[in-house]
Amino acid sequence: MDGPEPEVTKNGVLDMIRKNLKRAWTFLKRALRKAPEKAELPDGMQFYHPGRRGELNPGFQTYYRDNADKISKGEVPARYLKIAKLVPGERVLEIGSADGTQSLVLARSKSLVCGVELMPMQFEEACELRKKWIKNGEVVERCEFRNEDILTSTIDLDGFDTVLMSRVLYHFRDSADAVLEKIAQSKVNNIVLVGCPIRERKWREHGVSGDVMGKYAFLASQEGMESVLHEHDFHIVSSFSSEKGDDPIV
Repeated sequence: MDGPEPEVTKNGVLDMIRKNLKRAWTFLKRALRKAPEKAELPDGMQFYHPGRRGELNPGFQTYYRDNADKISKGEVPARYLKIAKLVPGERVLEIGSADGTQSLVLARSKSLVCGVELMPMQFEEACELRKKWIKNGEVVERCEFRNEDILTSTIDLDGFDTVLMSRVLYHFRDSADAVLEKIAQSKVNNIVLVGCPIRERKWREHGVSGDVMGKYAFLASQEGMESVLHEHDFHIVSSFSSEKGDDPIV
Protein backbone atom coordinates (compact mmCIF):
# COMPACT_ATOMS: atom_id res chain seq x y z
CA MET A 1 0.00 0.00 0.00
CA ASP A 2 1.30 3.40 -0.92
CA GLY A 3 2.14 5.74 1.92
CA PRO A 4 0.84 9.24 2.29
CA GLU A 5 2.10 11.77 -0.23
CA PRO A 6 4.81 14.04 1.23
CA GLU A 7 3.62 17.51 2.04
CA VAL A 8 5.05 20.15 -0.28
CA THR A 9 5.40 23.50 1.39
CA LYS A 10 6.26 26.89 -0.04
CA ASN A 11 9.44 27.03 2.05
CA GLY A 12 10.43 23.57 0.88
CA VAL A 13 10.14 24.56 -2.78
CA LEU A 14 12.18 27.71 -2.17
CA ASP A 15 14.89 25.73 -0.43
CA MET A 16 15.08 23.31 -3.34
CA ILE A 17 15.35 26.19 -5.85
CA ARG A 18 18.12 27.81 -3.79
CA LYS A 19 20.10 24.55 -3.67
CA ASN A 20 19.77 24.02 -7.42
CA LEU A 21 20.82 27.60 -8.15
CA LYS A 22 23.83 27.20 -5.86
CA ARG A 23 24.89 24.00 -7.67
CA ALA A 24 24.44 25.67 -11.07
CA TRP A 25 26.51 28.70 -10.02
CA THR A 26 29.30 26.45 -8.70
CA PHE A 27 29.36 24.54 -12.00
CA LEU A 28 29.40 27.79 -14.01
CA LYS A 29 32.33 29.22 -12.03
CA ARG A 30 34.34 26.06 -12.62
CA ALA A 31 33.59 26.18 -16.35
CA LEU A 32 34.59 29.84 -16.56
CA ARG A 33 37.91 29.15 -14.84
CA LYS A 34 38.72 26.51 -17.45
CA ALA A 35 37.62 28.58 -20.48
CA PRO A 36 40.07 30.75 -22.45
CA GLU A 37 39.65 34.49 -22.11
CA LYS A 38 38.04 35.44 -25.39
CA ALA A 39 34.97 37.23 -26.64
CA GLU A 40 32.68 36.40 -29.53
CA LEU A 41 31.88 39.38 -31.73
CA PRO A 42 28.58 39.46 -33.65
CA ASP A 43 30.18 38.20 -36.84
CA GLY A 44 31.96 35.29 -35.14
CA MET A 45 35.44 36.85 -35.05
CA GLN A 46 37.37 35.86 -31.91
CA PHE A 47 39.76 38.13 -30.09
CA TYR A 48 41.88 36.80 -27.24
CA HIS A 49 42.92 38.76 -24.17
CA PRO A 50 45.57 41.40 -25.07
CA GLY A 51 49.05 40.32 -24.08
CA ARG A 52 48.45 36.59 -24.44
CA ARG A 53 50.90 35.78 -27.20
CA GLY A 54 50.82 31.98 -27.16
CA GLU A 55 49.29 31.91 -30.64
CA LEU A 56 48.18 34.29 -33.34
CA ASN A 57 44.82 35.89 -32.81
CA PRO A 58 42.18 33.68 -34.51
CA GLY A 59 40.53 36.92 -35.64
CA PHE A 60 43.42 37.71 -37.97
CA GLN A 61 42.79 37.22 -41.66
CA THR A 62 43.82 33.84 -43.06
CA TYR A 63 46.34 35.35 -45.45
CA TYR A 64 48.15 36.85 -42.45
CA ARG A 65 48.02 33.77 -40.24
CA ASP A 66 49.24 31.50 -43.04
CA ASN A 67 52.12 33.82 -43.97
CA ALA A 68 53.03 35.37 -40.61
CA ASP A 69 56.64 34.14 -40.61
CA LYS A 70 57.40 35.43 -44.11
CA ILE A 71 55.55 38.69 -43.47
CA SER A 72 57.65 39.29 -40.35
CA LYS A 73 60.68 39.26 -42.68
CA GLY A 74 59.08 41.67 -45.15
CA GLU A 75 57.99 38.99 -47.63
CA VAL A 76 54.33 39.78 -48.22
CA PRO A 77 51.65 38.02 -50.32
CA ALA A 78 50.82 39.56 -53.69
CA ARG A 79 47.41 40.90 -52.53
CA TYR A 80 49.11 43.52 -50.32
CA LEU A 81 51.29 44.70 -53.20
CA LYS A 82 48.31 44.87 -55.56
CA ILE A 83 46.30 47.00 -53.14
CA ALA A 84 49.29 49.27 -52.46
CA LYS A 85 49.59 50.07 -56.18
CA LEU A 86 45.96 51.24 -56.21
CA VAL A 87 46.33 53.63 -53.28
CA PRO A 88 47.03 57.21 -54.49
CA GLY A 89 48.43 60.11 -52.52
CA GLU A 90 51.39 60.51 -50.17
CA ARG A 91 49.66 60.72 -46.77
CA VAL A 92 47.51 57.65 -46.13
CA LEU A 93 45.20 56.77 -43.25
CA GLU A 94 44.24 53.09 -43.05
CA ILE A 95 41.11 52.54 -41.01
CA GLY A 96 41.03 49.03 -39.57
CA SER A 97 44.74 48.35 -40.08
CA ALA A 98 44.55 45.01 -38.21
CA ASP A 99 47.98 43.30 -38.12
CA GLY A 100 49.58 46.31 -39.81
CA THR A 101 50.94 44.58 -42.92
CA GLN A 102 49.15 46.75 -45.48
CA SER A 103 50.12 49.98 -43.74
CA LEU A 104 53.76 48.91 -43.57
CA VAL A 105 53.78 48.00 -47.26
CA LEU A 106 52.39 51.45 -48.05
CA ALA A 107 55.05 53.08 -45.87
CA ARG A 108 57.72 51.79 -48.23
CA SER A 109 56.65 54.37 -50.82
CA LYS A 110 54.51 56.96 -49.00
CA SER A 111 55.63 59.97 -46.99
CA LEU A 112 53.22 59.27 -44.11
CA VAL A 113 51.03 56.31 -43.14
CA CYS A 114 48.85 55.95 -40.06
CA GLY A 115 47.03 52.73 -39.23
CA VAL A 116 44.05 52.95 -36.87
CA GLU A 117 42.84 49.73 -35.24
CA LEU A 118 40.07 49.25 -32.68
CA MET A 119 41.12 45.82 -31.39
CA PRO A 120 44.04 45.88 -28.87
CA MET A 121 45.45 42.50 -29.90
CA GLN A 122 45.55 43.46 -33.56
CA PHE A 123 47.13 46.80 -32.67
CA GLU A 124 49.83 45.11 -30.59
CA GLU A 125 50.61 42.73 -33.43
CA ALA A 126 51.03 45.68 -35.81
CA CYS A 127 53.43 47.45 -33.46
CA GLU A 128 55.51 44.28 -33.08
CA LEU A 129 55.57 43.77 -36.83
CA ARG A 130 56.77 47.34 -37.35
CA LYS A 131 59.67 46.74 -34.94
CA LYS A 132 60.65 43.57 -36.80
CA TRP A 133 60.61 45.33 -40.17
CA ILE A 134 62.76 48.18 -38.88
CA LYS A 135 65.19 45.69 -37.32
CA ASN A 136 65.41 43.95 -40.70
CA GLY A 137 66.35 47.22 -42.40
CA GLU A 138 62.95 48.24 -43.77
CA VAL A 139 62.51 52.02 -43.88
CA VAL A 140 59.04 52.22 -42.34
CA GLU A 141 59.59 54.70 -39.53
CA ARG A 142 57.11 56.95 -41.34
CA CYS A 143 54.34 54.49 -40.38
CA GLU A 144 52.60 54.72 -37.02
CA PHE A 145 49.75 52.76 -35.43
CA ARG A 146 47.02 53.96 -33.09
CA ASN A 147 44.61 51.88 -31.02
CA GLU A 148 41.43 53.96 -31.40
CA ASP A 149 37.84 54.02 -32.60
CA ILE A 150 37.82 56.16 -35.74
CA LEU A 151 34.38 57.54 -34.87
CA THR A 152 35.66 59.05 -31.61
CA SER A 153 39.30 59.48 -32.57
CA THR A 154 41.02 62.86 -32.38
CA ILE A 155 43.00 62.12 -35.55
CA ASP A 156 42.84 65.10 -37.91
CA LEU A 157 41.60 63.68 -41.20
CA ASP A 158 42.62 66.89 -42.94
CA GLY A 159 46.21 65.77 -42.54
CA PHE A 160 45.69 62.93 -45.01
CA ASP A 161 44.93 62.89 -48.72
CA THR A 162 43.83 59.24 -48.89
CA VAL A 163 41.84 56.85 -46.69
CA LEU A 164 42.06 53.07 -47.13
CA MET A 165 39.61 50.54 -45.67
CA SER A 166 40.43 46.94 -46.53
CA ARG A 167 37.76 44.37 -45.61
CA VAL A 168 36.54 46.77 -42.95
CA LEU A 169 33.56 48.87 -44.07
CA TYR A 170 30.93 46.16 -43.54
CA HIS A 171 32.12 45.62 -39.95
CA PHE A 172 30.93 49.14 -39.11
CA ARG A 173 27.38 47.97 -39.80
CA ASP A 174 24.99 50.87 -39.02
CA SER A 175 27.95 53.21 -38.43
CA ALA A 176 29.30 52.82 -41.98
CA ASP A 177 27.48 55.95 -43.16
CA ALA A 178 28.84 57.95 -40.23
CA VAL A 179 32.41 56.92 -41.05
CA LEU A 180 32.06 57.82 -44.72
CA GLU A 181 30.36 61.11 -43.94
CA LYS A 182 33.20 62.03 -41.57
CA ILE A 183 35.65 61.39 -44.41
CA ALA A 184 33.49 63.28 -46.92
CA GLN A 185 33.44 66.34 -44.66
CA SER A 186 37.25 66.39 -44.42
CA LYS A 187 39.94 67.46 -46.90
CA VAL A 188 40.66 63.84 -47.86
CA ASN A 189 40.78 63.61 -51.66
CA ASN A 190 40.76 59.85 -52.18
CA ILE A 191 39.16 56.81 -50.60
CA VAL A 192 39.93 53.18 -51.44
CA LEU A 193 37.55 50.42 -50.32
CA VAL A 194 38.46 46.73 -50.44
CA GLY A 195 35.65 44.21 -50.09
CA CYS A 196 35.56 40.48 -49.49
CA PRO A 197 34.92 38.02 -52.36
CA ILE A 198 33.54 35.31 -50.05
CA ARG A 199 30.99 37.60 -48.38
CA GLU A 200 30.16 39.11 -51.76
CA ARG A 201 29.41 35.67 -53.24
CA LYS A 202 27.24 34.69 -50.28
CA TRP A 203 25.34 37.97 -50.56
CA ARG A 204 24.65 37.50 -54.25
CA GLU A 205 23.57 33.87 -53.83
CA HIS A 206 21.51 34.10 -50.65
CA GLY A 207 20.94 37.78 -49.82
CA VAL A 208 20.66 38.73 -46.15
CA SER A 209 20.61 35.07 -45.08
CA GLY A 210 23.83 34.13 -46.84
CA ASP A 211 26.39 35.56 -44.42
CA VAL A 212 26.63 36.22 -40.69
CA MET A 213 26.92 39.93 -41.54
CA GLY A 214 23.34 39.80 -42.83
CA LYS A 215 22.37 42.90 -44.83
CA TYR A 216 25.78 44.47 -44.14
CA ALA A 217 27.47 41.86 -46.36
CA PHE A 218 26.24 44.04 -49.23
CA LEU A 219 28.99 46.50 -48.27
CA ALA A 220 31.57 43.78 -48.96
CA SER A 221 30.52 43.64 -52.62
CA GLN A 222 31.65 45.76 -55.55
CA GLU A 223 28.15 47.15 -56.17
CA GLY A 224 27.63 47.76 -52.44
CA MET A 225 30.82 49.80 -52.11
CA GLU A 226 30.02 51.75 -55.28
CA SER A 227 26.50 52.48 -54.04
CA VAL A 228 27.54 53.80 -50.63
CA LEU A 229 30.28 55.97 -52.14
CA HIS A 230 27.77 57.52 -54.54
CA GLU A 231 25.46 58.25 -51.61
CA HIS A 232 28.23 60.34 -50.04
CA ASP A 233 29.01 62.16 -53.30
CA PHE A 234 32.30 60.44 -54.05
CA HIS A 235 33.26 60.19 -57.73
CA ILE A 236 34.37 56.65 -58.64
CA VAL A 237 37.58 56.64 -60.67
CA SER A 238 38.10 52.87 -60.93
CA SER A 239 36.35 49.71 -59.79
CA PHE A 240 37.55 46.10 -59.85
CA SER A 241 35.37 42.99 -59.59
CA SER A 242 36.03 39.69 -57.84
CA GLU A 243 35.46 37.53 -60.94
CA LYS A 244 38.85 35.83 -60.56
CA GLY A 245 38.52 35.37 -56.81
CA ASP A 246 40.35 38.61 -56.06
CA ASP A 247 39.14 41.21 -53.58
CA PRO A 248 36.62 43.63 -55.10
CA ILE A 249 38.19 47.10 -54.95
CA VAL A 250 36.58 50.49 -55.53
